[in-house]
Amino acid sequence: MSFKKKLTLANEAYEKLIIDANPRVQNSLATIKKVCDMQSSRETPDFSIAHIGRLSLEQGGPKEQTIRNKTSSAQFYRTLIKTYADLFRGKSETLVKAKPTSIEAKIDSLEDVQLRWALFDLVSENKKLKNQLQTCEAALKVPTSYTSNNEALSNTPQLSLDNDDIKALAHFTSPENLKHHGWSISEYGQVIASNGKAISKVGFKDAIDKATNDSSQLIFIEEK
Repeated sequence: MSFKKKLTLANEAYEKLIIDANPRVQNSLATIKKVCDMQSSRETPDFSIAHIGRLSLEQGGPKEQTIRNKTSSAQFYRTLIKTYADLFRGKSETLVKAKPTSIEAKIDSLEDVQLRWALFDLVSENKKLKNQLQTCEAALKVPTSYTSNNEALSNTPQLSLDNDDIKALAHFTSPENLKHHGWSISEYGQVIASNGKAISKVGFKDAIDKATNDSSQLIFIEEK
């Protein structure tokens, strides 16, 4: 693999890390990246945490102990350093790791850099889809209130939906969104993923259609 290609992969890894990082961690990652970039051009690069931590501290970045800490931010730093070490095959160190307790930890232990980041993308996308499903299911479980002959509303909780909410629900099972994700709808109204597994409960599509098409039965709360 050419040096230019390695730098491209390192930059891609860095860009993906800063997306989920807060501003403080982003600044620290930028410093560590600067140090790693300098090391990558050396004949015998040293990507050990001790060495990178010392150089980072000199640049105003996180020190060695900060990088070794068992915190989420430190995991970002170690992941970036390991990526450079894997790509440029410089001197690194093997840390004693606790038994992985999450899918992210297992992915991070993989040696193949490109595979590791591809899997991180899949995990991130899966989390987004689960959040969307949970939001839709939670909205559909809220009891609705009815009115007739101008009677006062009952104490039953109202389903607060505006036009944007209706559009969001309708879009989730729209042909365009299904095609984009490679999904389909089963005869039982389940959303089926591209791997053939159901990612929603039976009747989910019917519930979405009812909430979006039969909106005359819903109480809409307009934002003030």
